Amino acid sequence: CGYEKARGDQCDNCGRLLDPTDLLNPYSSVSGSRNLEVRDTRHLYLLQTKIEPEIRAWVNIRTDWQTLAKSIAHKHLEEGLID
Repeated sequence: CGYEKARGDQCDNCGRLLDPTDLLNPYSSVSGSRNLEVRDTRHLYLLQTKIEPEIRAWVNIRTDWQTLAKSIAHKHLEEGLID
């Protein structure tokens, strides 16, 4: 729709989902720079259900996390992880 403040994932004006390369006048939300570059990336996907016991043990030994963060992690674990 041409909304100037559309973000790289969606337009807040019309709700359309966007690819960052679809933006008309892209800029960095951090620095404001319009000197942007598109880079190829590689992603690593984990089968969380296969390592759920290890994730649960890792969450349980966290002593530096806020209570809310631990509660949210436990909620996800109790509801079942999704691959």
